[in-house]
Amino acid sequence: MNNREYWRQRFIQLEAAQNRKAAAVCPEIERQYKQAQKEIEGKISVWYQRLAANNGVSMAEARKMLSGSDLKEFKWDVRDYIRYGKENALTGGWMKELENASAKFHISRLEALKIETQHSLEMMFGNQLDSIDRAMRDIYSAGYYHSAYELQNGFGIGWDIAGIGQAHIEKIISKPWAADGKNFSERIWNNKQKLISEVHKELTQNVMLGEDPRKAIDAITKKMNASKYNAGRLVMTEEAYFSSAAQKDCFTALNVGKYEIVATLDSHTSDICRSLDGQIFPMEDFEPGVTAPPFHVWCRSTTVPYFDDDNGQPGERAARDGKTGKTYFIPADVKYQEWKKAFVDGADKSGFDAAHNGAMNYKKLQGAAYSDTIDSGNWPGINYTHAYTKKEASDRLRSVYGIQFHDSKKYPMDEGLLSDCVGWLDSFSRQYEGFMRKNPCKIPVIANKAPSGMKNTVGYYSYYTNAPNVDVLALNGLYHSDTEAFQKYVERCIASKRYPANATIHKTFVHEFGHHISNSMRWIAGNPDWQHGFIQECIGDFKKAEPNYKWNTYAKMGEYVSTYGATSESELFAEAFAEYFGGTGPREFAKIFGRKLDALLKGVK
Repeated sequence: MNNREYWRQRFIQLEAAQNRKAAAVCPEIERQYKQAQKEIEGKISVWYQRLAANNGVSMAEARKMLSGSDLKEFKWDVRDYIRYGKENALTGGWMKELENASAKFHISRLEALKIETQHSLEMMFGNQLDSIDRAMRDIYSAGYYHSAYELQNGFGIGWDIAGIGQAHIEKIISKPWAADGKNFSERIWNNKQKLISEVHKELTQNVMLGEDPRKAIDAITKKMNASKYNAGRLVMTEEAYFSSAAQKDCFTALNVGKYEIVATLDSHTSDICRSLDGQIFPMEDFEPGVTAPPFHVWCRSTTVPYFDDDNGQPGERAARDGKTGKTYFIPADVKYQEWKKAFVDGADKSGFDAAHNGAMNYKKLQGAAYSDTIDSGNWPGINYTHAYTKKEASDRLRSVYGIQFHDSKKYPMDEGLLSDCVGWLDSFSRQYEGFMRKNPCKIPVIANKAPSGMKNTVGYYSYYTNAPNVDVLALNGLYHSDTEAFQKYVERCIASKRYPANATIHKTFVHEFGHHISNSMRWIAGNPDWQHGFIQECIGDFKKAEPNYKWNTYAKMGEYVSTYGATSESELFAEAFAEYFGGTGPREFAKIFGRKLDALLKGVK
C-alpha cells in the first residue's frame, strides 16, 4: 500500500468512527420526541375528556376562562414548570411567558392547553440541545486528538500535543459556519419555534372545526415526525462540520501543508462530492462548508493529509516543525489511549524510546499493514449512515432490491428501525456488488407481521429447498414496533447469553439475512451441504486460535457465540453472521467466520 492510500484509509475510518458517535445521538433524540409526543397526547386527551361533547369542543367552550379548582390546578402546573425551567436552564423567553401566565387571573382553557403542550416541547428541545451540544464537543475533541494520533502513529514518532482548552471548544461550538449565519443552537431554536407554532395552529383549528381530538393528535404526530427527521439531519451535518473543523485545527497545529478530499463513492454520492474526490488543496484554503466538507446536508466526504513526493518522507515536515523538546519512537501497535496518556495528558513516557528531533520511523509507515477499522476486527461495512422515512425505506426496498415491504396495521414497524435495516442492506450491497448481482435467490417480501403469525419467534426466513426461491423474511411486529421494549428484550437476551454481546435491535433482521446468505451460497456453490462444510472449516480454524475449544461441533458454542447459536449449524451461521456483519467488536469465532465469508462473497463475480 502506498503512502497516499495509507492516509486515505486511516482517515476514512476515522471519519466513520466520528459518524458512529453522531448516529448514536439519533436514538436518544427519538426517545425525547416519543416522550414529548406521549405527554402532549395525554394532555390533549384529558382536556377533551373534561370539555368535549360529541367528541368535539366548541370555540366558545375553549375560550371560557379557567376558574375555581381548574385555575388552581393550572397555577400549580405553571409553578412546577417554572421550577423545572430554573433547574434546567430553559430559554429566558419561555420562562418569562410562564411567569406572566402565573401572574394572570384570567386565562382561557385553550390558552392553558397551549401552555401545557408548549412546555413539553420546550423540555424536549432543551434536552435535544444538551444531547447535540455534548455530542459535538466530543466529536470535535475526539476528532482533533485522533487525527494527531493517526499522524504521529503513521510517522512512527511522537511529541507532546497541547491539550484543547474548554474556552477554545466553546468558541468552535458557538461559531456559525453555514451561509445562513446560524450555529446549531440557533437552528434547534428555529425548529422549536416552528413546531410550537404548528402544534398551536392544529389545536386552534381543531377546536374551530369542532373535530375529533384524534385528528389533532394525528396531525401533531406528523409534524413531530418531520421535526425529528430535521433533527437527525442536523446532527449528521453538524458532525461532518465539527469533524472537519477538528481536522483543520489539528493539521494546522502539526504543520501539514496540504489536504485531499475523499468522497464516499456510491449511488448516493452528490455531484459536488464526486467532482471533488481526490482533489488536493493547500491548508490555507481549508474552510469547512466551503472548500472542505460538509458540502451539503448529509455530506459523507472527509479530508486526509497529503504529502508531496518531493517533500521528503510523509510527515517529515510536520515532525521537524513540531513542538520543540524530546521526541519518541512510537511502536506500531500502540493503542490510542496509551498514546493520549503519554503525549496529551503528560503521563510517563518510559515505555517509549527517545529519538532525536525530526527522526522518522520510515520503515513503519512504508511497511504499514492497514487494519480494516480503527477498532480492529470490525466489518468495514458497519460504518454506514441511513436517514430514510418509512415511505423512502419501503420505496427503496422495492425500486433497488425488488423487495415488497408488508407492514402490520396493529403493530407497525418503527420508522427508525426500518431505516436502520435498509441502511444496513445498502452497505452490505455496496460491499458485495458481485454477489448481489449474481445471487439467484431473491427475497420477494420483507413482512413485519402481527405476533399471531410468527409462531413465537422474533423473526424467521422461509425458503424452498428444491429451488432457489425464497418465500419471505418475516419480523415480529410485537418487537419491531416498539424499540424501547425491544431494546430491553435484547439486553435480557445478551445477559442470558442467548444473543451475542454486541447484539442491537436490528440484529434479528441481520440474523435472518444470514440465513438468506447461507441459502444463497448453497446454490452459487452448487453444493447442498455448503453450510456444513463452511461451519466445520470455521470451527477448525477457531480451535487453533482458542486452545480451550476441543470439539468439532456447533453444540458447545454457547460461550463463544450464543446459546441460540449452539442449537444447530444453521443458527450458528446466522448468529455468527449477525455478530460480525451486524455490530462492532465481534469476538474471535465471529471474526474468523466473518473474514472467511467476506473473502468468499467478494470472490463471487
